[in-house]
Amino acid sequence: MKNLTYVIIYFVFSASLVLNGCSAPLKQAEDHSVLKAGTTSGKISFLVPWVNNQTTIQCVVEEVDSAGYKLNNISFYTDSIKNSYLIFSQRGRNFPIAVFPMRDNSGNLMTIWESGVTYNFRVYNFSNGRVSNVLEGYSQSYPELFYENKVSEDLSILITNVDLVKNRKTKEKEILPVSATLYRWKNNKYISVPNIPWNKRFSSGK
Repeated sequence: MKNLTYVIIYFVFSASLVLNGCSAPLKQAEDHSVLKAGTTSGKISFLVPWVNNQTTIQCVVEEVDSAGYKLNNISFYTDSIKNSYLIFSQRGRNFPIAVFPMRDNSGNLMTIWESGVTYNFRVYNFSNGRVSNVLEGYSQSYPELFYENKVSEDLSILITNVDLVKNRKTKEKEILPVSATLYRWKNNKYISVPNIPWNKRFSSGK
C-alpha cells in the first residue's frame, strides 16, 4: 500500500519551478470564541477534515478581502454539530494549491502555496488541543514526499535546490537541480538533513 501511495505522491509532486514567497505572522486563537458552522466570511477554497486519534478538526482555507487586497486565510476549527471553535488562524498573500494530511491518523497536515511562480510550504501539527506550525519554508520545486523505510508511517519531505550549471554540450549555463534538503519527522519535530546530492536524494540521509 505504501509503495502505491509513494508512486501517486511522487507523480503529483515532481514538477520543478522557481521560488520565493511570503506569509503573515502566526496568530493563535486563545479565547476559543464560538463560531457557528457556515459563518466563514470569504470564498472557501479548501475544506479538509483532519483526523487525529479520536478528534476531527476542520481545516478551512478561504479567500478574504482586507482593505481592498485579496488575502488567503487558513483556519482550524473543532468539529462539532452545534458549535465550531476556532483553534488557530493564519493569513497570507500566497494562493493555496494543496492541503492534505500526511498520515491516515495522528499525522501532520501539509499545505502548499503559490504566489506567481513562487512556492511556500507549511506543515501543521495538532497536539494537546492546539494547532501549531511546525515547518515552513520555500522551495525551488514542488516538494517531493516519500517513505524513508517500511517501518515509518510518516512521510518525509524533500526540497530540491537548484543552481546555475554549465551545460557540457552547449557551454551555456542552465538552472538545474543540484541537491536536496530532507525534512524528517522525529521526536515530534522536523529534523533537517541538508545538501544531499540530488541524484541520491531518495537513498541518503537515513
